[in-house]
Amino acid sequence: MEFDSLSFGGSSNAWLGKLDLSSDDMIVHGGNLANVANVANQLKAGFNSAAGYWNGAAGIVSTTAAADTRFLTTVGYRTGGIAFDNVNTTATDVLVKYTYYGDADLSGTLDGADYQQIDNGFGLKLTDWSNGDFNYDGVVDGADYALIDNTFNQLAAGTDPLAIIASAAQLNAIPTASAAVPEPAEFALLWLASCGALLRRWRRSK
Repeated sequence: MEFDSLSFGGSSNAWLGKLDLSSDDMIVHGGNLANVANVANQLKAGFNSAAGYWNGAAGIVSTTAAADTRFLTTVGYRTGGIAFDNVNTTATDVLVKYTYYGDADLSGTLDGADYQQIDNGFGLKLTDWSNGDFNYDGVVDGADYALIDNTFNQLAAGTDPLAIIASAAQLNAIPTASAAVPEPAEFALLWLASCGALLRRWRRSK
């Protein structure tokens, strides 16, 4: 889908309109920084992680991503200046894509470049989708790494997921000092998952 402009009723954090992107992509031409911020906020409203993924009451939603119980697919965004779906775009365009969790550069694949983006975003305390904020909560943290690792593991395994699939609430949970200590079996699974992530990064760095 291509638009010369995209306008919703309401305002930031209080949108009245709703657009179901489903499994499509979208280009908003001739935008500006304010337009990028609005699209990002509309995606945040549509993501609505408090009640599940991509079923918000307003903003940009995706019924296809909402139905993905393996948490593989989502909707990401970035500014233009690249060829996007065989369309040449400018730096003032806003690109929105139905893609994989972790696809920071909207290439349609998940690879080392995406891990480099989230590592950079985490190290420099950045935000936005292209820097690794895959759950639209305004920070790059462990919840975002859980999403990209979950996707990477499942894609690497084909139709047999390697990852332990958590609920939307679990993937967004922030540990606190009062959090329960994992049982020994849970700890062993977490340790194995961590080893796998470290091995992948070591191989990429060679």
